[in-house]
Order: sequence, then C-alpha cells, then structure tokens
Amino acid sequence: MPVADPLATLVLAELEHVYDPEVDEPVTQMGFIREVEIAGTEGAENVIVHMQLPQYFCAPNFTYLMVDDVRRAAEKVVGEGNVHVSLVGHFEADKINGAMTEGSSFTDVFADAIEDLDTLRDRFARKTFLIRQERVCKVLDKSGIDSEKILDLDLADVAGFEYEGELLDKYLSTRTELGIDTSSEAPFLVAADGRPVEPDKLRLHRRSASVMAVSFEGNGMMCKTLIHERYPDSTVHPTAEITRGEVA
Repeated sequence: MPVADPLATLVLAELEHVYDPEVDEPVTQMGFIREVEIAGTEGAENVIVHMQLPQYFCAPNFTYLMVDDVRRAAEKVVGEGNVHVSLVGHFEADKINGAMTEGSSFTDVFADAIEDLDTLRDRFARKTFLIRQERVCKVLDKSGIDSEKILDLDLADVAGFEYEGELLDKYLSTRTELGIDTSSEAPFLVAADGRPVEPDKLRLHRRSASVMAVSFEGNGMMCKTLIHERYPDSTVHPTAEITRGEVA
C-alpha cells in the first residue's frame, strides 16, 4: 500500500482506529485500505483513500458504514470536505462513492434498508463490547480469579491486572461509547445494556460472548484469506493457523 507522503502517513495512522464491525480489527490490518493518495497543493491538500473489500457482494450496510467511518477518520486530519473515498470492486461501489461525495445518508441511497446505520453501529458495538469483556475475563481466569468472584469485581479491581496490548483500554473505550458507567466503583461484568450480570446468568453470559468471539475470529480469517486471493498484491498475508476463541 503506497504511503509516501507525510500527510498520508498521518491519515493512515488515523485509519488504524477504524474497525471492521464484524471482526473487531482495524480496516488497515484487514487489507481494506489499498492506498492513501494526496492531491492538491500544500496547505490545500485533498485526500483520496482507495478501498478494496474481500468480496464483490459484501453487504452494502457494512460496506457503507466502513466507507463512512474511513471518510470521517481521514477528515480529522485534513478537515471536513477534503476527503474522497474511492471504493472499488463492489457491486454498489458507484452508489456508495456517490453518497460520500454528495453527503447522502445510507437510507437516502438504500431506501429499502431494514435498519439505519446508527442502529447497526449500536448493535455491533454491543457485540464488540461483550467480546472485549470476555477477553478481559480470560485474563482474570488465568490470574486465578474464580469465575463467580468476577461478579464482585469493579473496574478499579480489574485495572490492577496486566493485559496484553490495549485490551483493557479498548474495553473501557467501548463502555464509554455505549454510555455504560466507567467510574472506578462500577461493576466490571455487565450485560450489553449496562446492567450487572445475575449469578444464575453468568455461564450463559460468558458462553454467548465466547461464541461471538469465535464467529468474529472466523470472519476475520476468512476475509483476510479472500482479500489476499482477490488482490494478491495486498499487504495482508493470512497465516495458515487460526487461534480460535475458547467457549466457556
């Protein structure tokens, strides 16, 4: 993926915060960003983000959502109205590209859509929240915390353990995004609506989250494999081994 210009590098860094909602991985790591191109003159730059997806018939709602998120992220760097996203190889590419240029909403373009983008974002944000919460639970399990005692932990307790990478920060950011209490005394283990998990629902709650995690991981590996087959020059090279989530 060509990124030679310093401004393009800044844009790409911002795009690392845009996630595929079905796999909870950045679009940059999924190979969806083919090129970040800078046009115009110094001080009046325009950014063109070239996007590619693993399949011609990727769902229009998820596609539109990611394209819109990419546009918004790039605009944080160069300003509103200075970004053009060019999606290729998708059966609704013309409609989606046109909507980005004209500022049309998803429902303006796809009038027969079952749900709007805000509803879709919220639904998958809550799935992501549960998956990230379960990943934190796995760390607590390995640290010797009894499964039922997890119910008694608050966020201050959870912060005292060591986590790989930005796992805890990502979990907390999702809580914030969903409006779920992030104060230090707030209960750690909560349902997707923010209510504490009841003891008799604990196993079902964790099992459901683990199953969703396996589904997300499977989707991610499939997408990386497909995009590498479709675009052999992609920077994404899936490994032969997949790490599967554990089901509680």
